[in-house]
Amino acid sequence: MGRSIGFDHVGATSTSFVWDLNEVAERVQDGEWAQIGPGQIDILVVGGGGSGTVSGSSAPAYPSFPGNYGGGGGGGGFVVTSSVSVEPFKNYEIIIGAGGTSGDNGGDSIFRDSATTINIIGYGGGGGRRGRNTPGSPGGSGGGGGGGPHPYIGKVAGSATTFPTGQQGFPGGNGGPRYAGGGGGGAGGAGTSAPAGSVGGSGASNNFKTGSAIFYAGGGGGKHAGLGNPTPNRSQGGPGGGGPGGPGNPDDGTPGTDGLGGGGGAEADGGSGTIVIRFPNVTSDPTFVSGAAEKTTYSTFKSFTFTSNATIQFV
Repeated sequence: MGRSIGFDHVGATSTSFVWDLNEVAERVQDGEWAQIGPGQIDILVVGGGGSGTVSGSSAPAYPSFPGNYGGGGGGGGFVVTSSVSVEPFKNYEIIIGAGGTSGDNGGDSIFRDSATTINIIGYGGGGGRRGRNTPGSPGGSGGGGGGGPHPYIGKVAGSATTFPTGQQGFPGGNGGPRYAGGGGGGAGGAGTSAPAGSVGGSGASNNFKTGSAIFYAGGGGGKHAGLGNPTPNRSQGGPGGGGPGGPGNPDDGTPGTDGLGGGGGAEADGGSGTIVIRFPNVTSDPTFVSGAAEKTTYSTFKSFTFTSNATIQFV
């Protein structure tokens, strides 16, 4: 016989407050008790997507082809951590990285405790760049490099990404001749290098939210006009919220998808990041000190998806 110290009595008739382990297990399984604190949780952290290059951010457009040259933004950093130990009644802070704007990197998404003994960071995606000899920025995934005017060839390289915590994505593609920018890198693959294409790299999938795979952190597409011959199929964004870059007009890029950390297409903003936590259904929901989250219940799990800042406790 032993006292239950990890469970909340919510429906049993006993008043002795002393139960053996078989009784504890039966009451949890029957839903009479909820476990206090999940003990361990799974965490997905996705940084904000980088912005595709903005007009005039690095170099003027070639007069006959305004809006060309631009690279796509990189997808946000993608970090999956399983079986993270958490404590009841301790504050855990959730910070969601914003999507990049004006050719800048996306913001970092962070899950951390009050003592920062847990400090999981998904870095913002790199901003795309514009203009010959202008590399994309490093980030969770690299931004696409700027393109060069015809006949300049091979003048620009996209940027790779490495952090002390390990690789969180892939590099952007090289810019090329014929005014084509490189695709932004994604969490699951590199951006395409021009002139073969300006497609954003694929994102990576995770099932913590619903039990089914969802793609996150796709790279944004770069501009791909091909000497004035629009080829939008070569400037697509990567699966996971990457925005298409468009065929060459200054304003035809598409933003990355918010809540997925997608990189922005050339001339467009990146999408905001997200954090998803999940743990077994038998445990109680977290208490929200501030903020809110979307709750999903499936199979034997429950998940909470954050798209804005929050502070929670496990109780």
